[in-house]
Amino acid sequence: MNLKSIVAIAAVATLGSAIASVESSVKLCRIEVTNQYSDVVVSLPVVDVGGTTNICPAACVLTNGLTNGDYMYVNVGGTRKAWAFNSTTAKWNGAIISASASDNVVGEEIPAAANDDVVPCGSSIWIHRQNPETGIFLYGQVATNALSTTAKAGGFAMIGNASTNSVKLTSIPWASGSEPQVGDQVMTIGPNGAVAATYTCSANGGTTWTQKVKKSGEGRPKYDTITYTFENSPEFSPGEGFYYKSTSETAPRIEWR
Repeated sequence: MNLKSIVAIAAVATLGSAIASVESSVKLCRIEVTNQYSDVVVSLPVVDVGGTTNICPAACVLTNGLTNGDYMYVNVGGTRKAWAFNSTTAKWNGAIISASASDNVVGEEIPAAANDDVVPCGSSIWIHRQNPETGIFLYGQVATNALSTTAKAGGFAMIGNASTNSVKLTSIPWASGSEPQVGDQVMTIGPNGAVAATYTCSANGGTTWTQKVKKSGEGRPKYDTITYTFENSPEFSPGEGFYYKSTSETAPRIEWR
């Protein structure tokens, strides 16, 4: 995912994470996200105009270029909720997203969001596009101080690169004392929200990761193991999202900016 901002700002935090207190600048920001995939993580580095730290996603995602049937969902108070775009009214409306609506919600029905459902500045949202060739615009008042991303201890969390630069997997700015542990995993997102690659932490601290890649050919599946260090590490572009699976009782934490 490519992300450009006229104020050079980007911030993403995991759904349901603990967000630090946020001060906002007086500048308005407009971020253009040009999607490569139909499902992407989009950051909310903004607050509602006026300075509150909470914002309704439907209030900050502009309708420019959206298509009837586009939808987004977030974690609101521990529950995933959804909005759907109505091209007739040009508005986001709370709507139930059934398992048949997308491959990435198989077996799950996401409840409709309410007009007053808000998320903290720095939280992430999923945007599902019917036409990923058109851009998405976000707007609001820019948060100026650093945000903290906390993964879920012993479970999955949705995280994204909150830097304005590409960040290597082996160089994510983990907070001291809450770094990745051996066995933790990072899963990147491919077309239609499917997992594209899985990286497993092989050194406490997250400086080394491995990936199993299936060998081509017939017969019983065989795999090669690729080891990644700083020199050959995968990178995440600004705003690019991924899943993080923690295996420990201590939740890893990232301190962006």
